[in-house]
Amino acid sequence: MLAAGGIGMAACGESDPYKDGAAGGGSELAVGEQTYRDFCGSCHGRDFEGSSNGPSHLDAVYAPESTTDDDFRAAITQGAPEANYDFGSMPAIASLDDREIADVIAYIRSVQDERGFND
Repeated sequence: MLAAGGIGMAACGESDPYKDGAAGGGSELAVGEQTYRDFCGSCHGRDFEGSSNGPSHLDAVYAPESTTDDDFRAAITQGAPEANYDFGSMPAIASLDDREIADVIAYIRSVQDERGFND
């Protein structure tokens, strides 16, 4: 599941890809990638390979048929108990809004589609 990094999302002067309506093209994935790096990468690995603090999101347990998008959403908003691994439980990430959560899940799925899953 995703883990908190506690890093703020926006800096002064950064543009908002959603200003004046929905983002187009790959903007959602770019926002999702940044959100992943800021909030998930410190535990799950910015390279998706995991770390000493959390498992890889390329492990088969995170495939869509095993961990649904709703499962990811629940882990982000409610936290997740320790399961399948010995990393401890994951805290909720209360600072992410619904759009950021959807973008980070879309980014995770895009990387999984591109790279496949670990054995």
